Amino acid sequence: WCQGDNVEFEVELALTTLNEFGLEHYIGDVEDGVHGANWSTSEVRSFFKSLRQALPDSQIGLSTFGFIPWHKPQLMTAAEEFVDFFAPQTYWFNFPTLKILNGAEVEPTDYVLNNAASYVRLCIDVWREVVDKPLVITGQAYWGEVSGFVQGTAEAKLNQFLEQFDSYEDMQGLNWWHLGGKVQGA
Repeated sequence: WCQGDNVEFEVELALTTLNEFGLEHYIGDVEDGVHGANWSTSEVRSFFKSLRQALPDSQIGLSTFGFIPWHKPQLMTAAEEFVDFFAPQTYWFNFPTLKILNGAEVEPTDYVLNNAASYVRLCIDVWREVVDKPLVITGQAYWGEVSGFVQGTAEAKLNQFLEQFDSYEDMQGLNWWHLGGKVQGA
């Protein structure tokens, strides 16, 4: 998680943590507006430029919102020169909605509403308008957080994605957040 309050401190924290655990590669989670995180384009550039200089041979990624048009896409543009890939968090819940499709200025007939595979495809399409670097999609494998989005719904949506998504060539990789965990009894 990258808060954005003190870029120099956060760079040092990232490097110290990588060293402490013997890790080589880094993914920064930059979610402007969440938990008070506040990033400017110059801060994003400074953060990822410093990481790139300190980690010249490492893979560096940037993880953030899946539907980027509503979340300062200029921050991604500012980071692109210094990262190797982006990891959009395409948490599909009940997306896409008509409001999201209108916000993306796409034809509603091109995307099925409330469909996991459709939402990931939409997220990839809007990200491609912002950046050229590879995308490692983070899919949703958890429940809660949104009223009515319970375990059975999460599992059905995950199955929907696996059965219907057919655009794997548009991404570099795929990972899941978070396949259960302590708070979900798994």
